[in-house]
Amino acid sequence: MNINYEEILELIKDSYYVLIGCGEEVSLDGLEDEIYRPLHYLNIKNKKDLERVINKNAIGNIMDSILKVYYNKNRDNKNNPYELIYQLVKDKNYFVVNMNTDLSAYSSSLDRNKIVSPCGNEGLFQCEKLCTQDVWLNDEYIQFIMSNFGTIIKLAEAGNESELERYYPKCPRCHGNAIFNIRKDSSNYSEKGYLEQWQVYMNWFQNTLNRKILMIEFGENFDNPMVIRWPFEKNTFINGKAKMIRINKKFPQIPEEIGEKSISISMSSIEFLREINKFI
Repeated sequence: MNINYEEILELIKDSYYVLIGCGEEVSLDGLEDEIYRPLHYLNIKNKKDLERVINKNAIGNIMDSILKVYYNKNRDNKNNPYELIYQLVKDKNYFVVNMNTDLSAYSSSLDRNKIVSPCGNEGLFQCEKLCTQDVWLNDEYIQFIMSNFGTIIKLAEAGNESELERYYPKCPRCHGNAIFNIRKDSSNYSEKGYLEQWQVYMNWFQNTLNRKILMIEFGENFDNPMVIRWPFEKNTFINGKAKMIRINKKFPQIPEEIGEKSISISMSSIEFLREINKFI
């Protein structure tokens, strides 16, 4: 596919506002071997090893998630796709709508005040039973578990459920189990973690009406099209000064009504970001 990267960079430069939509193609959990590096000294190099060692105890799922959170909090920005996005828009008035729940966006150079994550993020906990809408940071808990992996694995191997209980995250209000504040089941997902920032996004977007805005959609499929995919198309159609770029390996199609104002790129979003950054 012939892609004019310099033309795209010129479109970004020429736009007063840039709205970024990040779908699942931008999520990069990293190599499992790297995620599990903190457990290599225990001869555990992947989730399968972990499940084998602790006999598929329920604590294993929590530990697997914690390792991924820890990795994404401390990952090298050189391999972070959100850092590549930042390099494209750092001099623009931008906002990022992020559908991924890992912490890669927040560990990049992107301004946290210009990111909204409506599906939640793994840096927050909420009550599993939703006894409260409150959410809270889980930094201390992550560090606590990272410092006690050896002990947890020994207890799991011994089947000592009563001792393992103290290592589960707890709700400070009802003292039941806590879970990551992510939208897996809408019936028990607390939206409090993102709603305030969503209003910031809405206020920002209102200022773009009838102004030059470029909407760039990275790998957003049809899981939640009403958040990025359809609104981007609608606003490209309504705003006479709006343009859109859709990068998507599976679903790059553009509606005919906005065909002349849009660019469709059938390519992996991460591959695209790596290539276009060579022209900066």
